Amino acid sequence: MKEFKFVNRTSELQTLEKLYNQPGFQFVPIYGRRRVGKTRLIKEFIRNKKAIYFLSDSIPQTQQLKNLGQSVGEFFNDVILMQNGFTSWDQFFVYINEKAQRQRIIFVIDEFPYLVIANSAIATIFQKGIDEYLKRTELFLVLMGSSIGMMEKEVLHYKAPLYGRRTASIEVKEMNLLSIHEMFPDKSFSDVIRLYAIFGTIPAYLEKINPRKDVFSIIKDSILEKYSFLYNEVDFILREEFREPHNYFVILKSIALGKHKLSEIVNDTGFEKTMVSRYLDILRSLHIIKKEIPITENNPEKSKGIYKLYDKYFNFWFKF
Repeated sequence: MKEFKFVNRTSELQTLEKLYNQPGFQFVPIYGRRRVGKTRLIKEFIRNKKAIYFLSDSIPQTQQLKNLGQSVGEFFNDVILMQNGFTSWDQFFVYINEKAQRQRIIFVIDEFPYLVIANSAIATIFQKGIDEYLKRTELFLVLMGSSIGMMEKEVLHYKAPLYGRRTASIEVKEMNLLSIHEMFPDKSFSDVIRLYAIFGTIPAYLEKINPRKDVFSIIKDSILEKYSFLYNEVDFILREEFREPHNYFVILKSIALGKHKLSEIVNDTGFEKTMVSRYLDILRSLHIIKKEIPITENNPEKSKGIYKLYDKYFNFWFKF
């Protein structure tokens, strides 16, 4: 299937370009839920620029360093590094420090949370690397992650080791409704609304759509077909994000079936109230659910409110 036109990321690109054109070291964490278009955004930004893009994986640190060295070696045509890779993070920082002294180089590490899983001290290691080797270079460092909670804990929170080192941060959110029309200019307004109700404005979902098909055929082929990309998407995201995906699944199903108050969800699931409250807070931080509070509420923070599914595709998947 052809690649869709890149749409709706003007402000994010402008921010990145502005920072790129400023002299000196730049560090920009980019985060957002899975499938929201972070990788497509950064690849548009680095197009026709001197850039290294490295995708982390759920493998041991020694293999991560070797793969990282191979990527860096390919960029600089360093045969020895391509063969051996890096053996330590210090070696990586020293090498990049030398190469980025007088030239602007973009270095993107995608799925940074996988590095955290491989080494819980990685944020502290990068803090030291920035302070001792990188901050006096022309490097443009981008750390990306889909695990919002982990990115906040390791990079963005004021207690995080890397807090204070960033020059900007970008949360990539869903596109606006008009983006669907830009992607599918031949669709009627009513079809655009239907697509929005099913998929929201998540680029990875919309790009799976065959624009020549009607909405009901799209549902059949893209969601109901057993081997389609979206058939097990909810299960996949829950397994990727959570240690106890089944519990989150039960809570989300309860909300989808009309249990919106905390007490209703507790009674329906049979889980402890404190456990449900904690899970709901995590689901809210990932923008999978939302909490609605009456406008007349004097103390919104302590209001019980009601919980609803915020993610359009999750909502459709659980209900239908």
